[in-house]
Amino acid sequence: INQRKFSYTFEPWGDASSVVLNLFVLPFGYYLLWQCLYLFKTEVISRRKLQNDPELMTSFRWMTRDKKSPMFKLINSLGEPYQLFCFVLLQLVYTALTLLLPMIVFHNMMLHAVFLLAVFLVGLWNGAGYYFSVFAAKYFDELMEKKKTKTKTKTKAGEEGEVVERDKNE
Repeated sequence: INQRKFSYTFEPWGDASSVVLNLFVLPFGYYLLWQCLYLFKTEVISRRKLQNDPELMTSFRWMTRDKKSPMFKLINSLGEPYQLFCFVLLQLVYTALTLLLPMIVFHNMMLHAVFLLAVFLVGLWNGAGYYFSVFAAKYFDELMEKKKTKTKTKTKAGEEGEVVERDKNE
């Protein structure tokens, strides 16, 4: 009978260089390929179409449409001629930073748990905030509608000479 020994350590890619390759270098290479194709599409193939129709949105146009936004200020930091360069550079830095986090968290159970807890708490906060703002506004609107109905009922009763206060639900 062939018995297998099971290991309790989890090392899917082996040594540290394999982890760096699989969690950073390859995804970053795919990003660079995508960025080159995106620039070729928007700056060469579709250049005329985009110049003739300012309503067509690209990610670059989306980021630079609000002149007061921090993103516009960063993209425009070197001046208008270098906006596209700054945009690409900012995307490159953002991508590198987002690829570094999983590499750091992957082998450290405590960091992994803290990260998952943070994601859970942010989701909880956003969900509770949405729930509260939507349903509180809906409840406030219902109260205002009741108040309007009550006022209309008072006015009609007052026109007939008697003051009667009625609730809409009666």
